[in-house]
Amino acid sequence: MDIVLQIKEEYRKFTKSEKKVADYFIENYKDAINESIQSIAATTDTSPATVIRFVKALKFDGLQQLKLAIAADMDSQKPDITDEIIHPKDGLCEIVEKNKRNLVKSIEKLYALMDMDLIEKSIDAIDLAKKVYLFGVGASGIVCYDINYKLSRIGKDVVFNNDIHLQLVNLNFITKEDACVCVSYSGNTKETVLVAEIAKKAGAKTVGICCYGKNELSKICDITLRVPHDERELRLGAISSRNTTLTLLDTIYLAITHRHYPEVLHDIEATRDLIKRLRD
Repeated sequence: MDIVLQIKEEYRKFTKSEKKVADYFIENYKDAINESIQSIAATTDTSPATVIRFVKALKFDGLQQLKLAIAADMDSQKPDITDEIIHPKDGLCEIVEKNKRNLVKSIEKLYALMDMDLIEKSIDAIDLAKKVYLFGVGASGIVCYDINYKLSRIGKDVVFNNDIHLQLVNLNFITKEDACVCVSYSGNTKETVLVAEIAKKAGAKTVGICCYGKNELSKICDITLRVPHDERELRLGAISSRNTTLTLLDTIYLAITHRHYPEVLHDIEATRDLIKRLRD
């Protein structure tokens, strides 16, 4: 995991004093690995307690563990690409190049920030569920439609509907044997938060997918998977968030198929043959 990138992604959740420590690590991470808690506190005009809280907020046991993680990342640091926003005067070639850069960078961020323990728990939750309920609104609904298709092809019992009201009706039948995957880039979509609350109350395993930072969805779900906070001021079609979420769910799908490869291969071949009959 890219620790400096993680600090940037989680920046909004820090307190005012913790942001001073975060700024120091972002700008001086090479120097930070040689500093003590006391010296970092003095440099950032904070206290040792603030530095410790900052380290704990990043889920490290202590400063030494954080410094070791930064040191491990240093060899793979890549230069940041600037000015990726599409401007009114950009030509087609510039739009294509910026779109490519945005897509590549957002996917690289996703993989750099992946928490493998949480990914594994999500795989277990979906794989072991009697039924898998999917919920997302707008662009998140498109992502749900895609994973619904994939999971259905390998024999999973999936419940998904683009109509919000029908999806809420479906939730009347969710049980503790099921899993509910709730997708919301902001993590604050009212409908998605409501679905997570209903599923959690029913005892189902809840998996939330949202961006980094504090939000309602992450407070509710048993497992929260994060995608980079990578959308610009003008979200032109929610491109980055859609692609990172698709990639994240594709990873889970591939891991599930790998667990049941012989049976899954048979199911995929069977559905392919059925579709082929329509084309012949």
